[in-house]
Amino acid sequence: MVGSFDAQNLEYFILGDLNVDFRQSNKSQNKNTLNEIFDIYGLHQLIDEPTRVTQISSTLIDLCLTNSLTTVVDSGVLHLSISDHSLTYLVRKAHYTQTETKTIEVRSMKYFNSENFLNDLNHQPWANVYSTGDPNEMWRIWRSLLMKTIDKHAPRRTRRVGKKKSPWVTNISG
Repeated sequence: MVGSFDAQNLEYFILGDLNVDFRQSNKSQNKNTLNEIFDIYGLHQLIDEPTRVTQISSTLIDLCLTNSLTTVVDSGVLHLSISDHSLTYLVRKAHYTQTETKTIEVRSMKYFNSENFLNDLNHQPWANVYSTGDPNEMWRIWRSLLMKTIDKHAPRRTRRVGKKKSPWVTNISG
């Protein structure tokens, strides 16, 4: 799994109980093997205090790993009384980039009245379309009459739009 993420050059975080005590000396074969794997994939282990505490022992077995240390703002352990395992956490940097707003053109249908629209369409001089034998000119005249009526009943308005921010991310300034 780690090899797949690494091959795609993705930023990733691994949090979990690896059942290898990272407070033990370097004589632990399992710890040495995991450290070799961490080195191969450029992983950093962020937790440095016991995560499983009982009356007779304390171990560091719940880890937070990342290949992107510069994106981590904080990490640590929260000791909760509901389990002998403590909660490990990390906080990743997040920021908003102000997106450029762009202007789009829309039709205002606020006061659109279909009866008045159809009435005005019926009173257009459609016979003008046949005043020429050129199909391109006929199309231009027909389109002009139609658009003139549409513009009257559903006028164009400009609106500024931008990307919507993710509502689950809080922008913290300061």
